Amino acid sequence: MKALHNQRQFPNSFFWRTYDRKEIDYLEEAGGRLPAFEFKWNPNAKARKPAAFFETYPNSSFEVITQESYRGFLMGDGLQTF
Repeated sequence: MKALHNQRQFPNSFFWRTYDRKEIDYLEEAGGRLPAFEFKWNPNAKARKPAAFFETYPNSSFEVITQESYRGFLMGDGLQTF
């Protein structure tokens, strides 16, 4: 968030969770885009795209941030879309 602020980018930040415990850790809404981020420290952990979220927001992207990719996420480098 500090990096975004320093770059003069001010996206709306959210998390998403349903009553049946489906969740996305972090969302940024800006410029008509809604990228979703799931954070997994264990590189062997499986991250699944919640179907209910992508039915509601079909043009959203989904990225998994791991201990190998978190620096790129923090520094704003390009990440692969899941």
